[in-house]
Amino acid sequence: MEIIFYTKNVKLTSELEAYAREKVSKLEKYLKNIDIQETKIELTEYTAQRKGNKFVAEVDVILPKGSLRASEATTDIHASIDMVIPKLKKEIAKYKGKWEKQRREGRKR
Repeated sequence: MEIIFYTKNVKLTSELEAYAREKVSKLEKYLKNIDIQETKIELTEYTAQRKGNKFVAEVDVILPKGSLRASEATTDIHASIDMVIPKLKKEIAKYKGKWEKQRREGRKR
């Protein structure tokens, strides 16, 4: 799986990159029969006078028949990465269910 990182107001250290890469690469087992074209991870820190959620992690998985996207904002960058993974798992389940249903219905005809 090719993973591309984008950052805004966040210094991408090797530890942070390895952490995000490890978490997102675990999603590959749920998409084992689907060709993943590209995975984008965007990490952003809001530094203005914003209170509360400062770090945002957005993950975009590009697939042949669409894309899956999830975003989470917390006060810790690692927590944002951790919390975006379950959202992507739900998106993967919806994606797989949708295409499997169409494949089954197509066979009945």
